[in-house]
Amino acid sequence: MKIKHGTIKRLAIKSLTTCLIGLVVVLTSLAVFFVTLPWWLKTHWHDLAQQQLKIDSSLSDFQIHYFPLSLSVTGVTLNDTEHKPIIQLEELTLALDIRAGLAKRALVIEQVKLNKPQIFFKQSQKRRAQYR
Repeated sequence: MKIKHGTIKRLAIKSLTTCLIGLVVVLTSLAVFFVTLPWWLKTHWHDLAQQQLKIDSSLSDFQIHYFPLSLSVTGVTLNDTEHKPIIQLEELTLALDIRAGLAKRALVIEQVKLNKPQIFFKQSQKRRAQYR
């Protein structure tokens, strides 16, 4: 059976078009994800910390650096139930390892940097240290 040259050409054009459409969809999805992620985390941080950690928290700014991938959070404050600070950080930076994370299928934190960390303690009547 002989295949006509025009048939091969049409199949090549269809497969190329399908690949290009798939590439555009993937790149658009990644762009939307990386543009909206910092905004979403800024707006939902308080609720997530309240639900997961059961404490009040606040942050000033949240940034994602893509090359190399790292997260920077400034003005972090974790408060107790009386709204007194337990932990304050001027800046928290997490450097992530994407290759190791993909291989292990987990979030791999390569480096943690804390700028001006403060932990507040109080002394109980039994002379035991407690966080505020």
